[in-house]
Parts: sequence; structure tokens; C-alpha cells
Amino acid sequence: MAKYEYPKNVLTVSMVFWIVEKGISIRIDKKHVSHCRQLASQKMHKKTLFGSGFLISNEAAAEKAAAEKDNIIIWELSDKEKQIIKNIGLLANT
Repeated sequence: MAKYEYPKNVLTVSMVFWIVEKGISIRIDKKHVSHCRQLASQKMHKKTLFGSGFLISNEAAAEKAAAEKDNIIIWELSDKEKQIIKNIGLLANT
């Protein structure tokens, strides 16, 4: 099954569900939103935005990105793990 990635200025119903499910607080004024069922690039593939969606302003897209980023934990690699990764290719050649 294909995975789709949308531009930052697209907000799908699925994204809204994810935001709500994670308890992320976001407020987008309706003047920054326009309803959209299909992007022009989807027409030739006979696809639509699943469940419909919205085109959002750059300001709203920045708000969405900040809200999503606040809920992300980035795991860092330790020095030991970095060394293991560096040596992976070397071990295969011995």
C-alpha cells in the first residue's frame, strides 16, 4: 500500500484526528483555511484527499508544524551506538 506525503500547506482529516488523539493543542482561525477535496496533482492518479481536507495558510502551516514538533521525542544515539554503526561495515569484511 502506498504512503502519501502532503505539502505543509495541506491539512487532512486524518492529520486532525492524529492531532486530537495526541492531545495536541492547536488553534487555526477559519480565515487561514480553505476546504479541499483533491489536489491538482492527484487528478491524473484518480486520487483524492482521504476524508477530504484543507489548504492552510503559511501561518497556519507553521502553527501546525510547531504543534506537531512539540509532541515529538527525538532519540539520540550514544557514542557507543555510533561506534557500533561505524564498525558494522568493517565487521562484514573480516
